[in-house]
This record gives sequence, C-alpha cells and structure tokens, in this order.
Amino acid sequence: MGTQDFTKEIIIHLLEETHALFLVMRAKEQWEKLIGQEMHSDKYKDRFLYNRNPRCQKLSQRNLMDENAPNQDQFQMILDVLEDKKSID
Repeated sequence: MGTQDFTKEIIIHLLEETHALFLVMRAKEQWEKLIGQEMHSDKYKDRFLYNRNPRCQKLSQRNLMDENAPNQDQFQMILDVLEDKKSID
C-alpha cells in the first residue's frame, strides 16, 4: 500500500468514526484528488476547513472565512473543538 492510499484510509476512517475537523491550509486540489467525493458529500463537507490565502498559514477568523459558506464561522469551529478538548483534560 502506498503512502497516499494509507493516508486516504486514515482520513476516511476519521471521517466515519470521529467528529474530526480537517484544516486544509494548502494544496486544496491535491486533497480533493486524494480524498475524492467524500470531501464534498453532504455528510462530510462541513468538516473540511479551508484558508482563504494558501500563502498565509495563520489561523485567524479572517483567513478562515469561507466565501461559499458565509454563515459558517470556521475559526469558531476550531475554537470550540479546542475548548472541548481542554475541558476533557
């Protein structure tokens, strides 16, 4: 099994078995090619978060704004996950 196939299996497993979010900071097209239709399925599309500017890797509310989903606050989604993890520890 190649590295990319193994990576895809891990991501699909995480999509199916957890509520993990995926931050796609660069190479969105390569992610889409690797993961395929699952990235855009109604079931999983809200779990892939994209930055607006691939040259800027800063996690900020402005950089994580999705023009296709203006009502979805991706930055707040990340903060919520981090806060949940903090309360578990």
